[in-house]
This record gives sequence, C-alpha cells and structure tokens, in this order.
Amino acid sequence: MDYHNPHENEICNCGVGKRLVKCRYDGCFQYPISCSACFIKCHRHLPFHWVLEWDTTKRIWIQRNCSQLSDSFEIQLGHVYDTEPKPCTGTSSSIPFIVTHTTGIHVSRLRFCGCLNAPDRFDQLMDAKLFPATVSEISSPFTFAVLKDFHMQNFQSKCGAFDYLLALRHLTDNVFTAKVPVSSLLTVIFPALIHIRIPIRLFSEYPVYGMPYS
Repeated sequence: MDYHNPHENEICNCGVGKRLVKCRYDGCFQYPISCSACFIKCHRHLPFHWVLEWDTTKRIWIQRNCSQLSDSFEIQLGHVYDTEPKPCTGTSSSIPFIVTHTTGIHVSRLRFCGCLNAPDRFDQLMDAKLFPATVSEISSPFTFAVLKDFHMQNFQSKCGAFDYLLALRHLTDNVFTAKVPVSSLLTVIFPALIHIRIPIRLFSEYPVYGMPYS
C-alpha cells in the first residue's frame, strides 16, 4: 500500500485540478491518481468504489465515499441512457441513502426520477439493481451483487448473515468498525433470501459460465 503521493503537485490530465484522488485497492484496476472532477466523471457507473483522497495537511490518504468528493455527486435513477450526467428536473433534491454493496457499506445520495410517467420509487430502485430493505424502508437498499454474493457464500461455506455483515463492516472500516452505519434489517433480509424464491428472480440474468447469455 502507498503511504505517500508523489504526484500531489502535478496537474491532472484535464489541466485543471491536482492529482489527489485514487481508487482503493479493491476498485478500478490501475486507475491513475487524478483530480476529484475526473474521478467523479469516470465513476458515474461505479458509485460504490471507495475513494482515497490525499490530505495535503496530514500527509495521508483518507478513505471517502464518492459522494464526499463533491456536493454535486449523486446517483440519478431512471436516466441511465442520458449521454451527459445531469439531475432530473422533475425532482427537487437528492435523498441520503445507505447502500450495502460487496465493497462495504456506503453513505451516498440518490435522486429519483420525477418525470411524467416515471415508475414509483420501489421500481426505480429495482431497475437500478438495488433491493430495498422493505417497501417503507427504501433508504437502506442492498445491491443485487451483495445479495448474490451472500447467497453463494452461505450456500458454499455456510456463512451466516451476522458474520457476513461483520465482514462488510470491516471492509468498510477495519479500525472504527463500530461507527459504520448499517441497517439492522440486513440480518433479516439475508436469511430470508435463502428460503424464498427471490434469488431466482433477482439473479436470473446472471449467465452460467460457458453457457450462452440471453
């Protein structure tokens, strides 16, 4: 792991900001140190990668969520085919969310689509591959990827929901683990997925290795 930033005084390729931001070890492969604006632009579709931002005063890398890099960073739902990222004009503001992913537990901001004939919020989350904790508890969703991962870990190694949750909290912050925000519904939803047919519907689009994907 790098404990210094030899590029802190260099200008990013965009010609504007300095190279002070990079991906954590489990993020993008060989992503170069860049400015925060370029990082956000490159991670529009990878919002759950951890950010390491160089603190020029403390001289250390500090882990952050993507939403902490800029007040304008938010996950816009329902506009995946827009060529340029922009907030939906039908919604006044974004909403704080706690999203559980395979890389850990992320505090982010989501903006729902408020356009005419837009799906309801539950459907928008499901379309974005985010599974709400409950119909009323939509601010703490889980990515389909983390549900699939727990399903396979439980099936293969018999890993329980509590232990899996603890591992996710350590992935998020291995020092101050108790401070990691987490929904108590996590230990309820994970076991439930093992006993009902939701995994079949959620993960039906995952291809089988060596088989045609349609």
